[in-house]
Amino acid sequence: MQDPRIGQLIRTGRKIGRLYELIELHIPHESNICAATTQSSIQLWHHRLAHCSIGKLRPLVSKGYLGFVTIKSFDCTTCQSAKQPALSFHKSTSISASPFDLVHSDIWGTAPTPTMGGARYFVLFIDDYSRFTWIYMMKNRHELPQIYINFAKMIQTQLSKVIKVFRQDNVMEYRDSKLLSFLSEQGILSEFSCPYTSQQNSRAERKHRHILDLVRAMLISASCPERAWGEAALTTIHIINRLPSSVLGNVSPFERLYSTTPDYKLLKVFGCACFVLLQPHGYSKLEPRACLCCFLSYGTEHNSYRCWDPISQRIRIYHHVVFWEHIMFSSLSKFKFITSTSTPLFTDPDVDLFSSDTYAGSETYAGSSSELPTPSDVQSTSNDGVPIVDPEPPTIELPPKVRNPPPYLRDYHCYSTMLHHHEPQSYKEASTDPHWQQAMQEELQALEKTHTWDLVDPPSYKTLVGCKWVYKIKTLSDGSIEHYKARLVAKGFTQEYGIDYEETFAPVARINSVRTLLTIAARIYMSGKQSMSTS
Repeated sequence: MQDPRIGQLIRTGRKIGRLYELIELHIPHESNICAATTQSSIQLWHHRLAHCSIGKLRPLVSKGYLGFVTIKSFDCTTCQSAKQPALSFHKSTSISASPFDLVHSDIWGTAPTPTMGGARYFVLFIDDYSRFTWIYMMKNRHELPQIYINFAKMIQTQLSKVIKVFRQDNVMEYRDSKLLSFLSEQGILSEFSCPYTSQQNSRAERKHRHILDLVRAMLISASCPERAWGEAALTTIHIINRLPSSVLGNVSPFERLYSTTPDYKLLKVFGCACFVLLQPHGYSKLEPRACLCCFLSYGTEHNSYRCWDPISQRIRIYHHVVFWEHIMFSSLSKFKFITSTSTPLFTDPDVDLFSSDTYAGSETYAGSSSELPTPSDVQSTSNDGVPIVDPEPPTIELPPKVRNPPPYLRDYHCYSTMLHHHEPQSYKEASTDPHWQQAMQEELQALEKTHTWDLVDPPSYKTLVGCKWVYKIKTLSDGSIEHYKARLVAKGFTQEYGIDYEETFAPVARINSVRTLLTIAARIYMSGKQSMSTS
C-alpha cells in the first residue's frame, strides 16, 4: 500500500483469496505528514493561521490542504477578547397605549455658536404615544432639573396627565438629586440607558438628527448666520409636530395629542421678509409706521410671530405682521460680515444679519419667553421706505449716562462720590490711569509674596480658566477717596458642570474656616489679634 500524496510505501501484505494479509506496517515520521485526526487538530490550524475564523478554515479543509482535519466548533478565549463586536440593536416599533405613559428625553450640545439668548444646549421631551415634542433652550446643562419639573407640572395642569415612565441617557444631569427626588415623589419610574450606549435611547437620538437636518436646511436657505440656530430649532419643532407621521398612520403628533387638526394657514417661510406694525409711541406722524424685519419663529406664549428687527437689534413679538414669503430678508438688507465662529457650519460667510454681541436671556419652547437685547446699531431709510443698512455706518458718540442717586442717600456724603468717582470696567480703561496702575502692581506683589500660584505648563487635557481685574474705589465717611483697590480674580463663570464645576479659584479663606479657628482659640483660652491686609 502506497501513500499517493508522498509516494512512500506504508504497508505490505500477501493475497489470500480475495483478501490481503498485512505483514509489515510502516508509518513515516516526516514533519509534512499530518497526524491522525483529533479533536485539537482544527484548533492547531486555527492558531497557525493567526486565529482566523471557521469560515476561512472550511474551504481549506474541504480541498484537503490541511490534511485529515474535521471541522468542529470550539471556543477561543483569545478571539473573544480581541474580536468581540458590539451587539446589534433591535428597532423598536412599539407605541404606548396612552399619552405620557412613556416620555423620552435627551440633551444636545455644546453648540459651536450661542443663540441670540446665549444658549448653547437644548433638551427634548418626546411623548411616546403621540410623538409630540417639546424643546427647551439652556445656557447650562444644570438647568435641566428645574426645566423638567416645570414641564411635568405643565402636563399635569394643562392636559390632566401624569408621566409614568421617564427614559433618558445615563448622564450626570439626569442623576441630579433634585430631579431624582421629584421623580420619586411623583411615583415616576426612571429608565436609564447603559453607560456609553446612547443607542438604547434611539428615539430621542433620531429626533436630534431630524431637528438638526431641518435647522441646517432653513439656515442655508434663508442665508441666516449661525446665531439664529435657536430660533430655527424652535420653528423646526413647531413644524415637526404638525407633519404627518408614518408611525402614527399619517396622522400628525398635534392631531394625535389634541384630537384636532392643526391650522396650517398660519405657517410662514423661515427667514422671509416681513413688515411689523410699530406701536403709536414708536414713530412720529411723518415717520414709517412699519419696519422691515426677518421672520424667525412663532410665539410660544402669544398668538404672534417672532421677527428680528435689524434697526433696534432685537426680536419683535407682534401679531400685526405682513409677510413677503416670496422674498428672503437677506435679499433686501445686507450687513457687514462679522465672523461669529472660526469655521461657519451652516451659513454663507458673505451674509450676516445680526450683530456679534452676546445677548442675555434664554429661549424656551412651550412655556418661556425670551429676554430681548438692547439697541446697538443705527440704520438709514431709503426713499421707498425700505430700511437699508449703510455698509460702513459712522461711529456715533453717545453722551455718558448720568445716574441719579436714590432719594434716601441725599443726606449722606456718598452723594458726591457716586457722581464723580468712576471705576473702570476693563483693563484697557484702567491701564491709562496711574492710580489704577499702582493698585494693580500692589495686588500682583501681594499675590507673589503669599505664593498664591505656581507657574507650570498647561496640561493638554485640562480646560484653562481665565482671569480678570476687578476695580473698586474705597472711600472714607466724608466721601473722599481712601485708596484704589484692584483684585485679580478667576473667571469661575466659564466653568461647566461635570467638567471643572467643583474646582474653586479664590485666594481667600471661607468664613466657616475662620469661625472654626476662633472657636478652637476660645476653647483653649488663646488670645487673638485683628489686623488689616492690603491684599
